[in-house]
Amino acid sequence: MSQKYYDKLSKGNGISNKQFTSGIGLSLLQKMGWTEGRGLGKDEVGIVECIQIKKKHDNLGIGAKDIKSDVSDWSEWWKETYNSVAQKLSHLSSHESISGSESNSDTGEGYRTTKSPRYTKISHYQILQSQMKKKENKKRREKKEDRPKEDIDFKKVSKKKRVQRRNLRILN
Repeated sequence: MSQKYYDKLSKGNGISNKQFTSGIGLSLLQKMGWTEGRGLGKDEVGIVECIQIKKKHDNLGIGAKDIKSDVSDWSEWWKETYNSVAQKLSHLSSHESISGSESNSDTGEGYRTTKSPRYTKISHYQILQSQMKKKENKKRREKKEDRPKEDIDFKKVSKKKRVQRRNLRILN
């Protein structure tokens, strides 16, 4: 259908008494054995008239008819759900800290405890993994501090010499 036809329909009530015919559509239907006045389908009991375009004045969606009560129920459901979740989160944050941690003083291992469903097995694994990395980094720092200063200077000098040798090789 042309844009002019759509514009004409949108100005009125959206129903046209004039049938729209399409040369392409008509030829396709005639190739399949259809003739004017007969219905569509195997038993020819389908629609005979052309499909009418109905203008929608609301934003409810295709096929929706005066379901304002259902729409309001739906929005009420969302409001209730949001409010209940917000209340649970505020209750959780006031009684229990999500990022709070407890530690076992005997072993020195820290672990998080929470009843929040936000922590899954994966996030628990990530927390434990980050704690292990922190412990390893702490051990490395302690080893560095225990090492004599001369060893560190020797490594710096040897590294400088290696860089100089590499640069000489590149130039030659």
